[in-house]
Amino acid sequence: PYQREIAETIHSPDVQMVAMMMASRLGKTEIVMNAIGHSIHSAPRRILVMYPTTSQAEKWSKETLERELFEPTPALDHMVRGGRRDGANTILHKMFPGGLLSVFGGNAPGELRRAKGSMLFADEVDALMADKSDEGDQLEILWMRGSEYPDTIRIAASYPSLVGHSRIARLMEDSDYRKWHVPCPRCKEPIVMLREHLRWTPGEPENAIVICPECEGEFNDKERRKAVSAGEWI
Repeated sequence: PYQREIAETIHSPDVQMVAMMMASRLGKTEIVMNAIGHSIHSAPRRILVMYPTTSQAEKWSKETLERELFEPTPALDHMVRGGRRDGANTILHKMFPGGLLSVFGGNAPGELRRAKGSMLFADEVDALMADKSDEGDQLEILWMRGSEYPDTIRIAASYPSLVGHSRIARLMEDSDYRKWHVPCPRCKEPIVMLREHLRWTPGEPENAIVICPECEGEFNDKERRKAVSAGEWI
């Protein structure tokens, strides 16, 4: 449920950038994969994707883009390398009617020089190394690659690194900083669940409970899941 509004916001004409600061395996990439699929099939545009390294970019393209998006999706299976209408598609560069998708590694300065796009996605931005060469900051260069389009979509995602050194945290500070509030099953007040609210007996993680920071009431994992489904971004 918490993914829905993020997915809709990506395509909102009132939004200049979507920043997602979330723990690993909570669906950041899944949200963007759907947006990319939509852009390829229903609203073609030039798409640029950046990962911290070229090897990570290749892994994402082969294991996530092709196997998890293209192969299971009939409208997109022609984008798989070796499939029908394969054309000139490579691991890092794919063309489709009305647009293209190029994937870059942030550790390869200069690769972005001639690129341009109206959908820009940077994943794991806190793992990007600050580039001290003449090329400058690769993340800022990526954002500039969409400057000539009036409807550029910019998306940044990462789990946060060290306080004071986190790129995604700085982007969040410049945003409206929404947090997922869930209704406490006991007092019904909207709360943001944090790790510090967890309590469990050592050796019995299956019996863990959450302590509401408002009423100090306890609720179990089944109630937690139900509360998460009833949450909202505030």
